Amino acid sequence: MKPVISPLATPYQFEKFFNEGETRWNDRDSAKIKTIVIHHMAMTDFDAVPEVWREREASAHYGIGPNGEIRAYVGEEKRAWHAKQANADSIGIEICNISKEPNWEVSDKSIDALAHLICDISKRYGIKMEIIGHQFARGNTPEMTECPGPTLTRRLPEIRKKVEVILGHHFSEISKNVKEQAAQVNSQRNSVGMLDKKMDPMMKNK
Repeated sequence: MKPVISPLATPYQFEKFFNEGETRWNDRDSAKIKTIVIHHMAMTDFDAVPEVWREREASAHYGIGPNGEIRAYVGEEKRAWHAKQANADSIGIEICNISKEPNWEVSDKSIDALAHLICDISKRYGIKMEIIGHQFARGNTPEMTECPGPTLTRRLPEIRKKVEVILGHHFSEISKNVKEQAAQVNSQRNSVGMLDKKMDPMMKNK
């Protein structure tokens, strides 16, 4: 099966960042993707990921650099290890920082790229994804992790708004097309019904 990745992303060390005989993902089974979990890398070296995952049991589907570059690390059809219980039905996206603690800032370009990546994922799966930070994912708490850091946490409403603006047009067009198709089908059914009545004397007084 060909790995599922966004056309906006470039495969980067794709599923190769594990020690021999090990992996950092498994199958989703029957779980359907419905959530985007946002992480920060807690580092400013974009190229260090996913190599750092060799030393820990972790992974994510995508990473986004300060210049807006999107890299794919694990296929969407796989269950990456990034958010405990939320792994089963989520896609994990790591954002590279442009400053270190305490603020762990991220670039505007990475935020824009993130919004467009989420929109692409939502369009392909046909649903509006829930967008959350790592510490708010199932099985996680702010006491357990500060990820995605103060900057991304503060900008979550902005990210959701960007996605809503882009997707609003997409899903409204889908809704419009569905309504038009339904109206056309109903019109055809009505036409057939009227024709049946004209052709069948038994239907004249029905």
